[in-house]
Amino acid sequence: MLKQKQKISVFLIVCMICNCIFSASANADDVNKVTDLVKGQRAPFSGVLLSHDVAAKISADKQLQIEACDVKVDSTRKQCEAKAQLDLSIATTQLTAEKMRCSGLIKLKDNRIDELMKNYEPLPWYEGGKVTFVAGFVAGFAVFLGAGYVISRVSR
Repeated sequence: MLKQKQKISVFLIVCMICNCIFSASANADDVNKVTDLVKGQRAPFSGVLLSHDVAAKISADKQLQIEACDVKVDSTRKQCEAKAQLDLSIATTQLTAEKMRCSGLIKLKDNRIDELMKNYEPLPWYEGGKVTFVAGFVAGFAVFLGAGYVISRVSR
């Protein structure tokens, strides 16, 4: 049942389109008739009678409108191209500025990381205070022992 309705709908649509096309072409023939008339001759159809000067003026006006439209389209296209080029250059400049800002920020952060790493990493064993303390203690003890030895030798 549904397929039959679809077929009928398609058939009716095709008929309506054909009717519109054929009726438009039949009316177009009546509207666009052109014929030459000689003075005193009757017009073969009803309509507007134009002299050659008026017909030339209408044709020239139509051509002028076409050219004016082309100029306007060309002008608008050039304006759009100029605006697009301006937007592109602005975006490129902003991108360059952002890259420079980010690279500077990265360098600053890297320097800060290096500074923090120096504070975090332990000193080598030989640079610590423990080695200096032990070396001082051993040297002092050696001096003490040496002084004791010397005094014991002198007093004998």
